[in-house]
Amino acid sequence: MKQTTKTLVSMGAFALLALAVAFAAAWVGRDEEQKAEKKEKSEKLFELDKTKARSIRLSKAGKLIAHVQRDDEKSPWKILEPVKTDADEATVNALLEKLSTMKQKGEVEGMDLKLAGVADNEDWQKTGIEDSARISIRFDEEAKKMEGLLIGEENPFDHSVYVRRAGITDKTVRTIAKADEAPFDKSLFDLRDKRVVHIEDSASISKLEVAPEAAALHSGAANSAGSFAYAIDRDGTNWKLAKPVEALGDSATIDRLITSIKGLRATQVAAESSDAAALAQYGLSFPKVTVSLTVVPAGAKDSFVRKLLIGQPAPSAGSVTVHTYAKRDDSGTIYEIDNQILRDLSKELFDLRDKTVLKFDREAVRRIEFSEKGKETLSIARHKDAPADGGFADETFEVLAPKPGPAKKTKLSGNLYALANIKAAAFTDEPFLHERAMLPAERTITLFGEKDEELARLAIFSETAGGTDKSKQRRQVQVLAPGNPRFLEIDSASLNDFPRALADVLDAPPPPTSAVNDAGTPMTPGAPQAPPAIGPKSPAHSSK
Repeated sequence: MKQTTKTLVSMGAFALLALAVAFAAAWVGRDEEQKAEKKEKSEKLFELDKTKARSIRLSKAGKLIAHVQRDDEKSPWKILEPVKTDADEATVNALLEKLSTMKQKGEVEGMDLKLAGVADNEDWQKTGIEDSARISIRFDEEAKKMEGLLIGEENPFDHSVYVRRAGITDKTVRTIAKADEAPFDKSLFDLRDKRVVHIEDSASISKLEVAPEAAALHSGAANSAGSFAYAIDRDGTNWKLAKPVEALGDSATIDRLITSIKGLRATQVAAESSDAAALAQYGLSFPKVTVSLTVVPAGAKDSFVRKLLIGQPAPSAGSVTVHTYAKRDDSGTIYEIDNQILRDLSKELFDLRDKTVLKFDREAVRRIEFSEKGKETLSIARHKDAPADGGFADETFEVLAPKPGPAKKTKLSGNLYALANIKAAAFTDEPFLHERAMLPAERTITLFGEKDEELARLAIFSETAGGTDKSKQRRQVQVLAPGNPRFLEIDSASLNDFPRALADVLDAPPPPTSAVNDAGTPMTPGAPQAPPAIGPKSPAHSSK
């Protein structure tokens, strides 16, 4: 046999051997994978499809805690017993999740069911009688019979917990990790929906109204300390204060307030029904606050009004603890809630008003004008032209008057930012508006757009009372924006950086480039130049 032939045969044999080894390895790997799958399946207590679960009954020591049910996968869970109410979706789903993934730690041979605490009634599936296990869970799926889990005593040696799949067909006692018990060790309160206002997170609020303290109105007295009343409407993406005055709303403050109301949760259930006696007991006959929300569900055209009564009865004799209770209009349940909600609702008018002094589009600004009594008006142009190479357009500034020249870019860019971020420190009563409008301002800052269209104006008047403490001095200012004249006060310090003289805005030209003469000496333009140095005389200059 030729050497070439021998080589080819050897290579073929090696390839066949490698293929056989690979096949064997794959076979062994697949076999191990199947064994692992079989082991995992045998360790799982239930083969549960969570989407098909329709009913769950949770009991403790033979007493029903809750029976929850839903019509289909997309329907919400409802508690049917011992009260009819909405269930907490997250808590119920966590219970199902644990049932579908829970694995046993092991099996206990010959364990007495009563000793393990997992004995049940033989007619359990037929009669529905609750068993006497420490915790019992029964559930059913579509077109399947009911299954269940009995959770018994703790094993003192390894702190595992004895369990058994409920029913007369399976008497095997198993163990699970102690931590796996937690999702089932729940009370009725744990399983119920604790949202007080009961509004979906996806729903939007178009109006909020907070009514004054009903007890004060009932007695005929004026609003007492702590009473508050206001109404707020949504105006597009912003909020508008409708009562007690019409003004722009502080969107950040109002959004936080809405979030606080929507997120209000019960700390416990005070009463399942609200008859006259219960309303009086919990301070809801004449509530401290009544909150009305106009709700627009996601994707819906029509809105509805949700009302919430909040009461705070006097402490019981010998106690100083104050409790707060709430009841919404579509439910008879009275909830105890955290006192914080009353602090959240107790807003001063200043808190709710928009405190932005000037509103303008920075990109629309083409000229800034600073004027002051007895001084020359400063007029500065703003340019923002795209470069020839199509790169990022950078803003530049140019002094137009009283003397043309380059402007300080960093300072003026900062001034525009500061103007947009000045906040009101206080609002002046509206009756002074027309009187003040007739008086000349001490200083004025005006922003212009294309074709010198006025975008915004800040008129600054005399300083208001603030005592000798300069940090508390305020200036009264008038904001003259199209259709929105109003008076307010701002901190004096917020005006300190705005220019008041030409030197504040005019950028000094760069020093001229120095020239160098033939002798290497720097030359200053306009200065007399020294004659060149004369070195040692050459022979040509020697005296004869």
